[in-house]
Amino acid sequence: ATFYVNSGFVGHPGHLTWAGLRALQAAGHEIAGGSIHHLLLTGLVPGQLRHEICDDRTSLLDQGLEVNAFAYPYGAVDAAAEQEVRACGYASGRLASGIRGGARSCPGCPYAESLPPRDPLATRLPAGARATTQLARIEGSVRAAQRHGGGWVQLLFHHVCDRCDAYSITQRNLARLLDWLAAQRGVEVHTVGQLLDARGPAIRVVAPQGTWSGDGRISIPVAIDAPVGVHSVRYFVDGHLVGVRRSAPWRLRWDSHRVGPGRHAVRAMVEDDHGRVAISRRAIFVRRAGSLGSRAA
Repeated sequence: ATFYVNSGFVGHPGHLTWAGLRALQAAGHEIAGGSIHHLLLTGLVPGQLRHEICDDRTSLLDQGLEVNAFAYPYGAVDAAAEQEVRACGYASGRLASGIRGGARSCPGCPYAESLPPRDPLATRLPAGARATTQLARIEGSVRAAQRHGGGWVQLLFHHVCDRCDAYSITQRNLARLLDWLAAQRGVEVHTVGQLLDARGPAIRVVAPQGTWSGDGRISIPVAIDAPVGVHSVRYFVDGHLVGVRRSAPWRLRWDSHRVGPGRHAVRAMVEDDHGRVAISRRAIFVRRAGSLGSRAA
């Protein structure tokens, strides 16, 4: 699944923590942006708009989350909001309607979004269905798309809970839906990034050879493939941002005394000159008293 996150609510009661979001990403899910406070973007002045969209993405990136997709709160977008989403480096933006089969009538709308979409920064989907009619409408949307040549049908849920929100889905109904989707011939389930992202950058942490002295600063080198150029590289130790490089050479000199003895996971995230990001697999570093060893994982 793709989880659109409002960074201003992370860690609040009833919301996921940063560690929970990183665990979802590690399990193969996609984390995406949705503004800081889920405000109506079409009513904001330029400075507020930039803050809600760009600073939200920066907060997510600084937590080691590979964020390339965006959802417009309430599906509301105008030229200024779409331009800001593009300027902040997002590869796609999602509306909240525009495809037949949802909760609202959509005369003249297609039965599925095209691939590639008509506008990557304004992708369409069936309007969200209320909990009481949700499963029937979702299944109907998928069947309608199958009957009319196929395409991309995005499924929208606000919460997984027992009717805590008009557009929520219960755990039981979510399980029923996933079982139904798995049984449909010709239906595949993908994240937004898997469907839309063109070839972006790639990065890996280069595990140093041998044993390092633990008495000062160490070097964390990376290997990068970024055809359109590198904008920045973020470095994380145990999920925490420890440094950012904005110019070559793309290695970080880092104080090993900031962690205690034991195993530590190091990752790096590259952002290319088009704003697309990719995070490395982790490298495991073992810090012993007075020394630091390492190996790839």
